[in-house]
Amino acid sequence: MPFPDLHASSLLDCHGRVTHRLTLLPDGTVQVQSGAVEVIVDPVRRMVLRPRGASLPDQVLAHAVTLAADVRPDAPHFRPGR
Repeated sequence: MPFPDLHASSLLDCHGRVTHRLTLLPDGTVQVQSGAVEVIVDPVRRMVLRPRGASLPDQVLAHAVTLAADVRPDAPHFRPGR
């Protein structure tokens, strides 16, 4: 994880294996990693920014939105006006 002090979360399958790792980045976007694939999500607009044409399951996108919404304005990585 490139920013160890940022908020992060892992999603597990029914066998307890990590399927997705989500990290809230300093600019307010969320990095989602699944295997070798890395996707950047804009949680405000609920859309994938890159790579172009990539998609995520609805429940993963919803978790990215929730992760970003849980950030308090006094957190060191909060950027108003994002």
